Amino acid sequence: MKIQYHKKLYTVYHRLKKIHIPSKLLFIVMGVISTAWFLIRVIPKPQRAGYPCMRTAFPVMTGFLIWVGSVTGAFVAFKLSGKYFKTAKIRAGFAFVLAGIGFSIMVLMQPTIRTRAASLLSTAEIVHPANEPLGTAWGINPGRVVWDWNQGATDENCPNTEADPFYAPDNWDQAVIDEMITTSILQLTSEDAIGDAWDALFKSFNNNKGVGEVGYTAGQTIFIKINEGTSSWLATDDLERDYTSWKGNYDPVCETTPGVTLAILRQLVNNAGVPQENIWVADPRSHVWQHTYDLLSAEFPDVKYGDKDIGQESNGRTTLHINSSATIYFSDWGDEMPSAVSENNWKEVVEADYLINLAALKAHARAGITLTAKNHFGSTTKPGAEHMHPGLVAIENDIPTRNEYGMYRVQVDLMGSYVLGRNTLLFLVDGLWGSPEAVDGPVKWQMAPFNNDYPNSIFISQDQVALESVCFDFLRTEAVTGSVDDWKNRPIMAQGVDDYLHQAADHTLWADGITYDPDDFGDSIPSLGIHEHWNNATDKEYSGNLGTGSGIYLAKILNGVISGLRDYSIPNPLLVSAYPNPTSGHFTISAELEDSGILNIDLLDMSGRVVKNLEKSRQVTGTIRREYNISDLESGSYIYRITLSGNMRVQHATGKIELLN
Repeated sequence: MKIQYHKKLYTVYHRLKKIHIPSKLLFIVMGVISTAWFLIRVIPKPQRAGYPCMRTAFPVMTGFLIWVGSVTGAFVAFKLSGKYFKTAKIRAGFAFVLAGIGFSIMVLMQPTIRTRAASLLSTAEIVHPANEPLGTAWGINPGRVVWDWNQGATDENCPNTEADPFYAPDNWDQAVIDEMITTSILQLTSEDAIGDAWDALFKSFNNNKGVGEVGYTAGQTIFIKINEGTSSWLATDDLERDYTSWKGNYDPVCETTPGVTLAILRQLVNNAGVPQENIWVADPRSHVWQHTYDLLSAEFPDVKYGDKDIGQESNGRTTLHINSSATIYFSDWGDEMPSAVSENNWKEVVEADYLINLAALKAHARAGITLTAKNHFGSTTKPGAEHMHPGLVAIENDIPTRNEYGMYRVQVDLMGSYVLGRNTLLFLVDGLWGSPEAVDGPVKWQMAPFNNDYPNSIFISQDQVALESVCFDFLRTEAVTGSVDDWKNRPIMAQGVDDYLHQAADHTLWADGITYDPDDFGDSIPSLGIHEHWNNATDKEYSGNLGTGSGIYLAKILNGVISGLRDYSIPNPLLVSAYPNPTSGHFTISAELEDSGILNIDLLDMSGRVVKNLEKSRQVTGTIRREYNISDLESGSYIYRITLSGNMRVQHATGKIELLN
């Protein structure tokens, strides 16, 4: 009942708005509908007054009846005042004049935009109806979002201090992160081999772009947009984190985990066949932190680590350039954002053949949430992002003023841009740590299954709207489950937090007078994806999971167990032994292969960096024994990692080996 009534009320409200029904008339129409609905339902059976759908109708009806009472009171008061003035009863006449003025003020105040919106959409059950998808799903498996949660991804005892920040390699397990990314991409594409999965992603993207079902082509470039925005104001000249003076008041800020970026680079170079020199990694309006650069460049020195400042070449960075002409036009044309009519993006972003959007899982004091859409605030070229703040829910931190549905949202332009959102091959949200604000450090999450641990999650999709809808559900749930002092209700601070997702999904919900055309091509954007909220925070199921509609499908990989797609466990360990151990240079790996498939054996150092690929080959079932020479490496501890991809599953094993040479 709740969902059906909300859907009808919500649909009627927005249809009337779209045909420009005057505000007062819209208020009256919605009031009459709600009052009639309440009376029809409650008079025959009074106990229905407590039903959720009645709680939806009640505030609308109440506001309308107060308005009707105010109109009636004003009319009667002024009429009586005239009567008393005619009979020379001056005091009584003035008393009724004052009463009439009071009622008139109530009449004028009641049908304001904010009151209507608060009446219609004020409670969580109205704002967030479950399993009511909007829009058109995208992707090889349309609307699929993969959520991989693995408790072993991070160190739950990480203090996140200057001496031991979350971004230190000791605070995450690179092998686990690599496996999470691999498994998530396989599940996203329904492929059995990771190389085939990437080929499928490229073909799907190019087909949607209108260039045909073709894979990655030699010479094409990929720009990975990471989230390291605080490096623009918390970095030293050599791009280390600065903890001096007032900057020491900030704990290490939750941003993209360097190990996740490393895992993506390994995928692109080792599995998708993209040359290092054709890959950019940057947060263009800021810098790449030195700790990130050190980790990535050690394994991928030929990747271009972009920087807006010319003087950073000595630190190994490659200079970015501002494009000579505007490449994004904001669809409010200066009405809401007078300082942001158009924007010149970075030339290297504009010319990239593919983008990968790698955001972090965070709430936000102005937008409510900040994910892949708002990650592109860092893709603009002006020194700061203040020019775009008027397009968010709160222009000032934690003070929501643009909190209605159906208002212009700058995120929709960023998502719909051919240069940004619509040129993105893959959308990812790094949820290994998770934070209640863009400039806060990670916090431990209380909601299940995290239960006072870091969220240890990766979210991946081809559908940017679906991905952000899922992450929003996690953020808004934690906002009421976790510490109030930390979260400050930001993901639910206003009704309009998810308005940009509504509008990105469905053009009938666009703001009055707005046609989203961020490229100024004269054609409005299509549906950018599917928006939906889960049924509840325990089951976390969408209409695709429930089989009730063509909405979001959340594929869950929970501590290695895949839920709802393929019934097997990951990791599914191989029976492996390695000897002699310690070794003086040569050692043998013996493994029992239950499946045929692609066998990959890597040797990693203790930070998780691949130092040597020992084998990559296609194998059949049975026992293998391989001897490998590692005498060219320095003495120390290493990890061997074996992965077998095939037969609808991925099996792997890891072990430690000591080299004494």
